[in-house]
Amino acid sequence: MRIIRTEGRGSGWTRWAFSSRGLWLVWCGVILAVTTLPWTDFQGHAHWDSVRWIPFQDSSFSSTVSRMDILTNFLLFAPFGFLYAISRSALSWRGGLEIACVALVFSASVELYQVFTHGRIPSTTDLAVNTLGAISGALGGFRNLLRSRQLAAGISDHPAPLLRSAGDNQLGSA
Repeated sequence: MRIIRTEGRGSGWTRWAFSSRGLWLVWCGVILAVTTLPWTDFQGHAHWDSVRWIPFQDSSFSSTVSRMDILTNFLLFAPFGFLYAISRSALSWRGGLEIACVALVFSASVELYQVFTHGRIPSTTDLAVNTLGAISGALGGFRNLLRSRQLAAGISDHPAPLLRSAGDNQLGSA
């Protein structure tokens, strides 16, 4: 993928970054829709007794439902981290920390919403797995950004062909 710089709207804006910001916002909407359904189940009071406070202790890993829930949460937040990383063009530890914090706050917001529902069970396992999924996606985004910058600079991962010495016959005849 090639990064194409555009004029205006400040430094660092690219067509790809602009479109990835839009995709990131759409993905945030997907996460909200998936994690808060059904919307008719919202109650006016909290159900703190239904919160699973101890991460990875609240369910058995041998359970198919638990493994599927963990995998689903991870895969739901991996694109979140990937799209956030490439939209921010943040190739630094500070950018990685920012992504982790945004994912943690977003996930905590979803889990807090679930405290006020009967049909959903808020869990710190979900919070941890969502954040890990976003960090994993961000690492993929960082790799993509680094590769794009290398390609734009003309740097390749592939070794250059061996150079022939000046005395070698290029036609292969002796």
